[in-house]
Amino acid sequence: MSVATPPAATPTEAHEAAAHDAAAHDADGPSIIDRSWRDARAFPGLPLRQAARVAPYAALVAASAAIAVGVASLTLNSLEPLRLPLLAALALSLAAVLAHVRLEEDRWDRSLIAMIVGAIAGAVVLQVTPEYIYGYEINGIIHRSMITAPILILLGLPALSASLYRVLGATPTAQDRARYPYLLLPIGLILAAYGAILFRLIAEGAPNLGLDLITRNYNVTLEGNAFVTQPGLRNQLLGTFLLIGMTSAIALPIGVGAGVYMAEYQGRLSLLIRFSTLLLRAISVFILGVTAFTLADWASNYPAGDLRSDLLRGFYNDDDGFKIAAHGSFLTASIVLSLLVIPVIARTTEEGFRSIPREVREGSFALGATEGHGFLHILLPWAVPNIITGLLLGCAEAAGSVAVLLFIAGSGEFGVGPLREATSLAFSVYYADRGVDRTFSDTMQPYEFTAALLLIFLTFALSIGALFLKQRFARRYRGASL
Repeated sequence: MSVATPPAATPTEAHEAAAHDAAAHDADGPSIIDRSWRDARAFPGLPLRQAARVAPYAALVAASAAIAVGVASLTLNSLEPLRLPLLAALALSLAAVLAHVRLEEDRWDRSLIAMIVGAIAGAVVLQVTPEYIYGYEINGIIHRSMITAPILILLGLPALSASLYRVLGATPTAQDRARYPYLLLPIGLILAAYGAILFRLIAEGAPNLGLDLITRNYNVTLEGNAFVTQPGLRNQLLGTFLLIGMTSAIALPIGVGAGVYMAEYQGRLSLLIRFSTLLLRAISVFILGVTAFTLADWASNYPAGDLRSDLLRGFYNDDDGFKIAAHGSFLTASIVLSLLVIPVIARTTEEGFRSIPREVREGSFALGATEGHGFLHILLPWAVPNIITGLLLGCAEAAGSVAVLLFIAGSGEFGVGPLREATSLAFSVYYADRGVDRTFSDTMQPYEFTAALLLIFLTFALSIGALFLKQRFARRYRGASL
């Protein structure tokens, strides 16, 4: 016995049936708003439903524009007229997305409502904020763009993520990709800041960069009745290399020894060493600068020529051959700077020894290697890439440190040596702009960007060298395990 199936309803009949069911349900008392949303969901061809599908794209454009203007407002004040139109466009586009979600999913998205309220509140705040803010114990005048920028960024970022989620299809994969703006924006801002700094250094420092400036030394000579100054960065450059070399010589054995002990010998002493290195790494560089000054100040109680004064303060000989005490020697600066580098080397050494596979250790003992032989020929070579990386990165940090040299360094006109007055490229940048020696400032201030550019090149070279040596030693000693 066959059963006859009813004919399929046409789209027009389906719409009419839906409208009839809606009218029958309206008798029970649904609100006008609910009937409007239900009718829009029942008839996909309505203009409201078609327009709602475009809403996520409009919100994506509005949010991107808000973020772009917000970022640009960090450095520009001329974009202020765009603040209210952008917030209005953001609120309206998010309202359209809210309507789209209501039509498609039959629910109200609370996060979108919060974003709309935030956009309206941000517009109100920016409208009532004066263009210039001063007083209120503020030491300066603040333009309104410093408030506009964070408001546009903080409102545009979640709006961009929400609209991107809808544009990509509102799937779990789309939800993961919609979080990318939260990660990419900080990275982009940091890269943009570094790019702007590097561009300015190259633009203002490269024209003065030449072989004569690097090979000449800054000095002051008396010719007739006038003092004649000669600009130069030779001693500052050589002093930076000397600081790196002496700091490495002090920090390398101590850092490697501490790292080996923390990795290979567990106990209370190992925990104490680990805590000390962490504490030393967290200490302020200005405290280290005060430490260097304290050592040099203690040595000032002894005259020039005394061993304690010569070691900690340094010295130079004047034109008549008399020994004159300086402010602080390269030896003092290297000892204090090593306190910055030791924790880095210790940590990388520990990680290098902890990364040795257990099979390598057991295999060396199984083949009859003694503990000393295994350490020198197997364990230590395995950790060499980490040690080299920590050393070069620590030295790059020490080369750019100014706080340690702040109270003990000088102009560098009296030569470079372990017992000479400390100086470096980083300190010369500070000393040319803020130093107490006006003769040095007047002579070297036009070259402070050049000194900073040389320092950037030096630290980049050390960082790239660290990566290159790490890969080379890794292929040499870990090639069979990579």
